Amino acid sequence: MGIQEEQELAPFRIGLYGRRGSGKTSLINALTGRHSALVRALHHNDMERVYKVLSIKGIGPITFSETSGTDDMWKHDNFGQETAKASVKETDLALVLFREADMHGELIWFKHFEKAGKPVIPVISRVDALGDGGRVLARIVEQKTGQEPLCISAMTGDGLQELREEIVKRFSEVFGGYAIKGNLVGEGELVLLVSSREIRGAKNKESLPQFKLICELLGRKCLVMNCIPEMMEETLSKLVEPPKLIITDEGHLDEVRAKKPADSMLTSFAVLSEDCTGEDESTD
Repeated sequence: MGIQEEQELAPFRIGLYGRRGSGKTSLINALTGRHSALVRALHHNDMERVYKVLSIKGIGPITFSETSGTDDMWKHDNFGQETAKASVKETDLALVLFREADMHGELIWFKHFEKAGKPVIPVISRVDALGDGGRVLARIVEQKTGQEPLCISAMTGDGLQELREEIVKRFSEVFGGYAIKGNLVGEGELVLLVSSREIRGAKNKESLPQFKLICELLGRKCLVMNCIPEMMEETLSKLVEPPKLIITDEGHLDEVRAKKPADSMLTSFAVLSEDCTGEDESTD
């Protein structure tokens, strides 16, 4: 399965990284409030990635991926393999699951994502199995990573709401999240819509969410511009200041992210379509 095929699963990708038995699958099910069947598996020489598409309220559809078979790779310091590099490339937000003081492998993943500039959240998983609720391990992880980890139990539900909120926050920082729901864009602020040429031939059902989104922006007295992906750089060059928010199609997220100004938030029409249509398939 190629990268393009994987991206069709859902626009945003959360990867869970941890040793065998760290509770990756249980955490996904607990986070989303539903059990999901395996969607696709990608086999490499020593790794398997499992993909599941589920929703988190406040973000929308997400491709969750679990990476297994990494324990031996950690022991032999083989993290430079192309399979591991691909995992970093194909992940927008990483959850690294820690569960014991021997955290050599987990720290390899954490530092690699950090070095790559990808948001990463350290998680103490299965705290219900730790006598002190994970407090001692959390202090060690914070010393090693510089971030305070979240202590989670998929079994009891402890820490799940905090993790959901942190995920929404991280996506808001990177993609703009559900910016339309709040006060992040308002009167006089510029929003750039980067739309495919195909929107001209779209059926009413497909174009209606975008039309409603434009109406919402105009109702907020935002300044709204539109361009196709090929004209994005030229459009930006004619602006006095960067757009507050850029909205594009799922298939152009990577292209637009590479071209967007650092100060501009980015999200997709698909993420905002729940607001436009009034639908919410999330169970949370």
